[in-house]
Amino acid sequence: MTYLHALEAENHNRLPCQRVSSHLGWQGNNGDGGFLWGRTHLAADDWTQTPVSFHGLDTGDEQIADGYRAEGSLDAWLDAIRPLSRYPRVLLALYAAFVPPLLHILGTPNFVVDWANRTSTGKTTALRVAGSVWGNPDERSPESALGTWDGTRVWLERASAVLSGIPLLLDDTKRAKNEKIVADLLYTVAGGRGRGRGNKTSLARTRTWRTVMLSTGETRATSFTQDGGTRMRCLEVSGAPFGKEDDETRQLVDRLNLQILANYGHAGPAFVRRLIKERENWPTLQVRYRAGVEYYAPKNGRLAQYMAAIHVAADVVHQLFDLPWCHGEKLAALWIAIAPEAEDAAGEVRAIRDVMSWAHANRDSSYSLTSDHQRYAPSGGWAGRWDQKADWEFVAFYPHLLEERLRDHEYQHEAILTGWKERGWLETDADRKRSTKRMRVGVERPHLVVIRRGAIEEADA
Repeated sequence: MTYLHALEAENHNRLPCQRVSSHLGWQGNNGDGGFLWGRTHLAADDWTQTPVSFHGLDTGDEQIADGYRAEGSLDAWLDAIRPLSRYPRVLLALYAAFVPPLLHILGTPNFVVDWANRTSTGKTTALRVAGSVWGNPDERSPESALGTWDGTRVWLERASAVLSGIPLLLDDTKRAKNEKIVADLLYTVAGGRGRGRGNKTSLARTRTWRTVMLSTGETRATSFTQDGGTRMRCLEVSGAPFGKEDDETRQLVDRLNLQILANYGHAGPAFVRRLIKERENWPTLQVRYRAGVEYYAPKNGRLAQYMAAIHVAADVVHQLFDLPWCHGEKLAALWIAIAPEAEDAAGEVRAIRDVMSWAHANRDSSYSLTSDHQRYAPSGGWAGRWDQKADWEFVAFYPHLLEERLRDHEYQHEAILTGWKERGWLETDADRKRSTKRMRVGVERPHLVVIRRGAIEEADA
């Protein structure tokens, strides 16, 4: 070791020096070190320093970076995507693929866009379109920009860290090794921070990232989790991406696949070069973004910031490539379909439906003032109170039993009760410090969680 130190000191001025990074995307503080796309460093025209090179922490990182390269031509790729103007759900994948470099410019958090529909309806093709923006969209290739959900949780997390500033594309949630991986990764990617790890002597550096995950599956990715914070970071897109499933559509999809598998990796770098060249216009993009949030917020304030970021990306894309169709109207129309999907992000509506489903199946376990046959409690005790009459006004549960029902369905008990209370769905005692109210059950007056009938009807509607 002493010899190596001496050798380095003696030859320090002769040894070549190179700047390296273990992640793609923006480099340096506020992106002033350029942008790393695969093995290519994209920098300003007046860049005079040594180019930044990618150096992965392991061979798997190197394999990921190798998928980001160009083939064919930009003109051929543009010809391939022009017919997509008739398919807003696929256009959303195209525009969302350009968003990751904008996240730190606009101050937008990480988010997820998920396409859910039955198999063989064009979901994978939509994901390939997004992948073709940055690199090789052929998921069969060992060096592909398009991944699948069958990786381990650690691999998926590390891939997110490598792809900071470039979208993470994962096809087919049913290929996940277990449902928990899907739920965990949605939370992790949206949070932008890996798990803390260490050994007996030290802590490993926690990796962070800025990215957008694009995912597909037969069922919604959010169905794998009841976490409200994760659901509020996910745009769910239901329905067949290409609409009709006739011969004409299949021919279009086949032709599109052939074209983008031969022409890819041109648009993303061109987009970044435009951002670097017009860095002085970043404040203008931020103003347009804030205006977009205000525009989309009335339909769904929770997701408006993500749709606004997609809209800003689409604006830049259309200006850069002179695309002929009007994207604003298409995004606005699609937003009307997407926005209601996350109104129940925290799960209050779904939770009340699940609880009432159980209550209907176990109606005899609820005490009723109007039922003559309920003079004695069942062997397991009363579950709560539900008056057996046509104009009943509430359903009430013992708090510990309600907590069990919610946890059985993997809801966060305290979050659900807080949400119900904020919506005005609970009757409470006068001091309103509790989420419960004293109600008569037999000869006793215990504290119960009392759900208004109007809340149940609202959830059903």
